[in-house]
Amino acid sequence: MGKEGTPLVTRRATRSSSSTFTSNNAGETSTTSNPYTATISDLAFCKEPISLDDLLTSFPSRHAQILDLIRILGPLDSPMLPIFIYGGNSTGKTSIILQIFGHLNRPFAYSSCVTCYNTAILFESVLNQLLLHSKNADNNYSRAKQCEKPSDFLNLLREALVNVTDSLKGNSEKLSSNKVVGWPNGRMIYLIFDNLELVREWDKGSSILSFLFNLYDVLKMPELGLIFISNSSPDAFYSNKGYIEPIPVYFSDYTENDLRQIFMRNQENRKLYSSFLDVVLRPLCRITRRVDELCTAFLPLYKKYCEPLSDLRVIPNEALKRRLFCHLQPHIAPSLNEIFRVPSPPSLEVEANQEIHRKGSSRKSGGYGYSDEIGFHMSTSAKYLLISTFLASRNPATLDASLFDSTGGSDSRKRKRKVSQKSIEQKETAEQEILMKGPGTFPLERLLAIFQCITSVAEGSLDEEEEGCDGFEGGSSGLMSDVLLQISSLCNANFIIKGGSCPLEGSTRYRSTVSEDLALKFNTHQKPISKVSSSSRKQLVIYTYMDISTALLLLSAVTVYLLWFTFISRSLKGPRVWPLLGSLPGLIENCDRMHDWISDNLRACGGTYQTCICAIPFLAKKQGLVTVTCDPKNMEHILKTRFDNYPKGPTWQAVFHDLLGEGIFNSDGDTWLFQRKTAALEFTTRTLRQAMARWVSRAIKLRFCPILETAQLKAEPVDLQDLLLRLTFDNICGLAFGQDPQTCAQGLPENGFATAFDRATEASLQRFILPEVLWRMKKWLRFGLEVSLSRSLGHIDEYLTKVIDSRKQELLNHQKKNENPHDDLLSRFMKKKESYTDVFLQQVALNFILAGRDTSSVALSWFFWLITQNPNVEDKILREICSVLIETRGYDTSKWVDELLGFEEIDRLIYLKAALSESLRLYPSVPEDSKHVVADDVLPDGTFVPAGSSVTYSIYSTGRLRSVWGDDCLEYRPERWLSSDGMSFVMHDSYKFVAFNAGPRICLGKDLAYLQMKSVAAAVLLRHRLMVVPGHKVEQKMSLTLFMKYGLKVNVQRRDLE
Repeated sequence: MGKEGTPLVTRRATRSSSSTFTSNNAGETSTTSNPYTATISDLAFCKEPISLDDLLTSFPSRHAQILDLIRILGPLDSPMLPIFIYGGNSTGKTSIILQIFGHLNRPFAYSSCVTCYNTAILFESVLNQLLLHSKNADNNYSRAKQCEKPSDFLNLLREALVNVTDSLKGNSEKLSSNKVVGWPNGRMIYLIFDNLELVREWDKGSSILSFLFNLYDVLKMPELGLIFISNSSPDAFYSNKGYIEPIPVYFSDYTENDLRQIFMRNQENRKLYSSFLDVVLRPLCRITRRVDELCTAFLPLYKKYCEPLSDLRVIPNEALKRRLFCHLQPHIAPSLNEIFRVPSPPSLEVEANQEIHRKGSSRKSGGYGYSDEIGFHMSTSAKYLLISTFLASRNPATLDASLFDSTGGSDSRKRKRKVSQKSIEQKETAEQEILMKGPGTFPLERLLAIFQCITSVAEGSLDEEEEGCDGFEGGSSGLMSDVLLQISSLCNANFIIKGGSCPLEGSTRYRSTVSEDLALKFNTHQKPISKVSSSSRKQLVIYTYMDISTALLLLSAVTVYLLWFTFISRSLKGPRVWPLLGSLPGLIENCDRMHDWISDNLRACGGTYQTCICAIPFLAKKQGLVTVTCDPKNMEHILKTRFDNYPKGPTWQAVFHDLLGEGIFNSDGDTWLFQRKTAALEFTTRTLRQAMARWVSRAIKLRFCPILETAQLKAEPVDLQDLLLRLTFDNICGLAFGQDPQTCAQGLPENGFATAFDRATEASLQRFILPEVLWRMKKWLRFGLEVSLSRSLGHIDEYLTKVIDSRKQELLNHQKKNENPHDDLLSRFMKKKESYTDVFLQQVALNFILAGRDTSSVALSWFFWLITQNPNVEDKILREICSVLIETRGYDTSKWVDELLGFEEIDRLIYLKAALSESLRLYPSVPEDSKHVVADDVLPDGTFVPAGSSVTYSIYSTGRLRSVWGDDCLEYRPERWLSSDGMSFVMHDSYKFVAFNAGPRICLGKDLAYLQMKSVAAAVLLRHRLMVVPGHKVEQKMSLTLFMKYGLKVNVQRRDLE
């Protein structure tokens, strides 16, 4: 039995279809004086049956296809549908199907469309085998009558099939009683048509293809099985033709892993050879995947690889591998060029030419006793390419015109008309006489076509390397992508020389220098690879058992995982948890209503649930576990009682580290405590009055209100959310480091620092969505928003460096004059006795900008939207403002709008503060926040939270709890924040209203935020009436801050106070 892609052809060679290229056995049969007499046993593949173990051992990478084909063929004498076997060149299709028939010992007739290059020859080949006709001993051609019409062939085929099936039935009893070796089993007869894609070249109307595919329906013989083999997919042949489609069986190409397993067999030092394959296998696989050619290339390379070693049994370490690689590297590139022609002594061309002349003279003298040794080494593929050049140079083009030339066989039809008066015997004799004559040059296309035919028809037996690859399977044998490199090598060796260009074709033509003797020597020198050694066979069986063991191990692992997952999922309540993915599918499905989805789950679970975002053992109860709660008692426990056990954690700090560093918003422990104490001095009553006069009131009066007035006069809508973001950004920059970026001004100018800060914040927030490994890889590769983050941080650094340098110089100058002109947060840190780096000072400023900008602007955006939906609340606020102004400024309404409300006036607006608080209850600026669990803990409601997990408290859901806010918790009702007489503001428990956080981390700027929001709201409502643009969608944006997804587009109208 041969290797994969290499069937052993025994007696079947005596009745194979005619071809211009004959194998050794065929050649010997044709020259014998007593031709072999065909019998019914010739319909079997070989004398000795092939066991299934041997079959699987010979084709280790084709177990699935073999078992699939055996299953489709079915038990003995069972009818079957046609089979269509397809795949690339040299994938073992023909070899395997023939070996399977050898294993099953079933009768078949095999016809290749390479040698059967027209209708008559194809029909003749099938009938010859079924009728057991022998060939003419003189010319090796059949004595049977030829037929070209499908109807004539169908009648003869039906007659032949009946005869064969009768003979098989008569032999069935003999086989059952005597068990004659070599006689076929069963009553079924199978027709195999190989290289079916070539039929389309000479069957222009596709009538023969349709006829072949219709044979199953036309003959209606249950004893007949049809098998088609092709390099093209089934869709190219029989789609939408109206007949029964054959069962497809696909043969994929060899993978690099397949080749590695092949070459690793029977290696004494497997680790050393594995390190060698790591170096050479991949680059050589890009050129060829033929095992014989790779083996030929590997032998000298492995010797070079091992040259530095004194002991081949050594186990290479990393240092030794690098040294061996450096030694081998210069030899890899030459090996890529020489993979088709392994170099022998430098006089290869001279020796070859001398061999040609010597053998040529020997043939002229009548001697045929030349040696089979060529005298130099050449790969199998190169030898068949030389045979192809010999045939192309010596054969008349008419013999292959119907397959290869541009006339589509018209020359062949003309020739047939010229010799139509001759008998068939005279025609065959004439063709035999001119066999070795013909045009001396040929185009490259014809050479490639002949090479394709030879390697395709020899897919079973022309696929081996004759020396040095014992124990390896055959590789690809068809027309390969690197054949042009091979032709180039043969041209350099003068086996092929370039001729002139053809005036009609315009392409270069070639001539072969190979003599008939050398061509015959190449032919006879091809020998099948020996059978797989017993040790190799055992090794392959071990690999088979290993595959089964691996499958069982995987099955066991999956079973154990599913049992574990069932147990863990039952202990989790809340959203559905999926294997491996955890609750991620639910998060993705509800991404457009994330906060409401979390609120629905908390309401259904009683205020707390646990879910798993990483359903993997050893992680699901630690890093993958998330506890979500909105229970006020749990929140007090997390934010106050066990404050030290619930820090920001490594995940949060890693995400924001590039932007915020160790600032107050991104730090824990002593670093956080120091910054908080220093920053607390910035938010006293005195500083709030100064901030009101210096930053807030001025920005509202000189910038914000004029923009609204301009929009009112032009009757143009404005994005109120964008205006509020610009306003609060200017204010917080002034409080943080005493600079006014002036983003809220007429024309809404772009500010480089503001733009860079927005982009840096957006890029940092995206990291929350991605796994840490992924965003860190993007950062390392400088890919996506990580590039924008890096550039923005550079711009921010440049801007703040200038601010800090100028502030240092100003403080130094004013210190000499005993002056203190700056009281912003940055200046307070710089006046400390401790010396802080510029990087730390930048981080302090950026943290307060992030904390103070978005929260106030987002809260105001939702407030203005809510009062447009609740005009009764707007009227109450307006009446309160007017009542305060009447007491402080009188009844002249013109004085009400000349100046903004002062600090004392703003402080008296109780209902406005209640309306703002009610807005923050329903739409908190930060809807959820997370903490890291340092040590195991139990929440007040009895929920156990393990160390390493995360706790998320939903501020959005807490503000909508019926148990806290009553049945009207979803209604906008500011009165819930007032005393019973409506004269004073009532602040609810900070763990029920967590819009400004709670516990030690409660917002330092809470009073400043109320002051700024009340100032803006009073200024706007006193002067303008806002209405949402019709059709504008107000939706939540999924972010850490509760932005409006599409902004807040409003029309501005003048407020009539009369």
